[in-house]
Amino acid sequence: MDETNLPEKKQFVRVDVTGKTAALWQSLRPKLIKAMTDVLDAVIDEEHGTTVREEMKQLTTALFDYAKANLARPGLENERIEAEVRRLYGQMEIDRAEARKKHAEAETLEFNNKVRRLRLVLGAAKALMVGEEGQEAVIFTAQITAFLETLENLGSS
Repeated sequence: MDETNLPEKKQFVRVDVTGKTAALWQSLRPKLIKAMTDVLDAVIDEEHGTTVREEMKQLTTALFDYAKANLARPGLENERIEAEVRRLYGQMEIDRAEARKKHAEAETLEFNNKVRRLRLVLGAAKALMVGEEGQEAVIFTAQITAFLETLENLGSS
C-alpha cells in the first residue's frame, strides 16, 4: 500500500511517565502499584469488613444512580427553574419601576427646592431694589416681579 495516499494520523498528547530515568521509574512502578493496592484493599469498615475498594465501588454506583435519577426527571426541575426565573424577572421589573418612581420623586423634590431658593434670592434682590432710585431699578424690579409670578404659576400647575 502506498503511504502517500493514507489519511493523516491525528496526534494526541503524549504523557511521559518514565521521568528523567527510565530505570528509576521501572524500579518504583511496582512499589507504587503495591502501595495503591494496599490502600484499596485496606478494611475501612470493621463492622461490615468492607475495603476501600468495595466502598468506592458502592459510592460510584450510588453516584451514577443519583445522576441517572436526576437526569430522568429534568422536566420537573426545568419547570421549577423556569418558574423561579419568571418570579425573579417579575420582581426585577417591580424593583426597576419602584426605582424609577423614587428617582422621579427625588428629582421633583430637588427641582422644587431649587425653585424655592430661586424665589428666595429673587425676593431678596427685589427687596434690596425697593430703596433704589432710577429707571433701571424700576425696570429690574418689574422683571423680578414678572419672573416670580411665572414661578408661582409653574408651581401651582
